[in-house]
Amino acid sequence: GALSGDGNESFSTEPDDSGGESGAADSGDDKGDAADGSHRTRRAVLAVGLLGGLGTGGWYLREQLAGDDGFEPPDHSVNDISGNSGSDTETDEPTASTPDDGGSGDPDGGSADGTDVGGAPMFQYDLANTGHAPDEDPLRGTDDPHPESGIRIDWGRTLGEELPAGPAVVDGTVYVGGGRLRAIDVATASSDWGFDTVGRVDTTPTVVDGTVYASTQGGRVYAVDAESGTERWQYEVETYPDLRCPPVVADGVTYVGTPDNKLIALDAASGEKVWEAPVDGEQHENGVPAAPALVDGTLYVPTKVGTLHALSTDGGAEQWTYDTGDDWVAAPSVLNGTVYVATSGNQVYAVDAASGEEEWTYSTGQDPFISEGVSDDVYSSTAVANGTVYVGSYNNGLHAISAADGTREWRRHLNEDGMQNDVTGSPTVAGGTVYVGSYDNNIYALDAADGTEYFRLGSEFGDDVAASPVAVDGYVFYGFMDGRFRALTGG
Repeated sequence: GALSGDGNESFSTEPDDSGGESGAADSGDDKGDAADGSHRTRRAVLAVGLLGGLGTGGWYLREQLAGDDGFEPPDHSVNDISGNSGSDTETDEPTASTPDDGGSGDPDGGSADGTDVGGAPMFQYDLANTGHAPDEDPLRGTDDPHPESGIRIDWGRTLGEELPAGPAVVDGTVYVGGGRLRAIDVATASSDWGFDTVGRVDTTPTVVDGTVYASTQGGRVYAVDAESGTERWQYEVETYPDLRCPPVVADGVTYVGTPDNKLIALDAASGEKVWEAPVDGEQHENGVPAAPALVDGTLYVPTKVGTLHALSTDGGAEQWTYDTGDDWVAAPSVLNGTVYVATSGNQVYAVDAASGEEEWTYSTGQDPFISEGVSDDVYSSTAVANGTVYVGSYNNGLHAISAADGTREWRRHLNEDGMQNDVTGSPTVAGGTVYVGSYDNNIYALDAADGTEYFRLGSEFGDDVAASPVAVDGYVFYGFMDGRFRALTGG
């Protein structure tokens, strides 16, 4: 990519030897076009003018290109965030270079310290969709669990496709979707392999027992060898494509929700259908729009017709249904016998996991940045940690709610200059810090206890951060809707 005359960045995709065949794996880097030959244009960037300093209590780093081509190997000496609170520190961003090693962020093959990364094997870390990594350490290179300086981008990749979903990270490898399924080595930032799919991968992959499971907009569910990228099986949803539900894998079964309001159970080893069960009503586009939670033999399934269903993993028998009365139900979180779920009707609900009885409701309120009477809708999934439910809202507020009674603990407007900057991705709680992305091109780190902003990382060259950040072993991984992918760390 090169700088245009107006100072904005024009991104080009990296070299790729993909052959365009669906189901073909390769070891090169990524063009980013879908396997069917289509190319998705990124959604319009919200008008923003917030590249100045932030308020008291945090640091602000914005990305700036280090060279004309936009790619530089890591240079840790130029990436420290330091200075007075409220200042705007410009730094050079180390992004993936383009040598013959396949796009390594470091030609010498180094990383922050070369250690293997731990694991975030699925959406929101676990089958209960808690979004909580309780044992996560601070960012690498710092002993401070709430760092306000020394934050840097360890490496970056330009994948060339929208990244609306966060990655899975297992054993030092990042698995991320977009126009194809990719495996990226954390230590080198180079691609281990790329796998072409029928339709985009707009959900978080699931990695279980050496297999990567992914669902696509082309109506396919894939099982791919995590090491080699070789296809093990694929299953085609024939009735209606456009899968928006990531695979949920447990006890040898892969579960996936479909746009025509069904939950399908597949044998995780062979891809053969074990059973399917109706969820709700008639066919509706994106009928099951988000990941079910699975706890103690029960699947908690959201729908785009405003209902939440509890289904048995033994044949899909329905145990109860809860009707929110809203249009959209996000992925639920389950903890200590309660299901927490947010909806497009600016509500968060707590429901008894055994009976489906409502325990409490919370309203995110009216949108203060738009006009009177406009609700602060929620499309973000919840995260639950240490007695608190965290959820992002459509006007850029991040809410912290008591899990016990639904009272507000704190609320933080991520951008304080009066602009609407939507939070649609789910928060991640790790090491006492909440990480969340926003449509104002920033990723934020906040104190989980009181909402104090530790730092934000933004980009004048970037696009919306619509996906959920993933914190693993001292890194925070996140992607932009213009196809850029980043590994943030400390030190």
